[in-house]
Amino acid sequence: MIRRPPRSTQGVSSAASDVYKRQLLDIAIGNHMHEQYHYIYPLCDYVVGADIDADKFGKFDADRFDQVDANNKLSYGDNEFEVVLSEHTIEHLKNPELFYKEIQRIASKKVIITTPHWVSERFDRLFQGAEKDHGTPHLQKFNPKWFNDRTDHDRWHYQQKFTKKIPTIRGYVSLPVKISAEIIIILRRKENIITE
Repeated sequence: MIRRPPRSTQGVSSAASDVYKRQLLDIAIGNHMHEQYHYIYPLCDYVVGADIDADKFGKFDADRFDQVDANNKLSYGDNEFEVVLSEHTIEHLKNPELFYKEIQRIASKKVIITTPHWVSERFDRLFQGAEKDHGTPHLQKFNPKWFNDRTDHDRWHYQQKFTKKIPTIRGYVSLPVKISAEIIIILRRKENIITE
């Protein structure tokens, strides 16, 4: 029986709904122990966790761990993994364009990438009183156009989704609106898409 993910993680989990029996690279696993890993990893046939910090490796239930610096060209071969997942990584990198190009190169069927939406980050900075503590600083801010402009549209079908959040002012007052909290980019290899 497949457990349904909690509402807070359904954005990535729904994007990864077709990873059953696939080989997955989760690149830059970092500190995030998001619950979707408990829902996505068990669906996959083989999971490789990659991060620059080898101390992170024992925290995740992956089949293999690789020490990888996402700021440089990745050591994996073309189309080596069926699915590449990168969650909240690209905003920390010095060279996000190289990283985005590389994950498109090493994926054979699908890429899922998430990053905070710039609107959410700006709202947090203005109304929370300070930049939220993310462990390591966000070097980049993104909008969907950035990803669309850098996608190899000859190879990939581009799709974007957003998760929403109800913002608060200084953690106490909830506003009666929802804002985009996270961008989820989903790339599917065009030759793998069945057209009717």
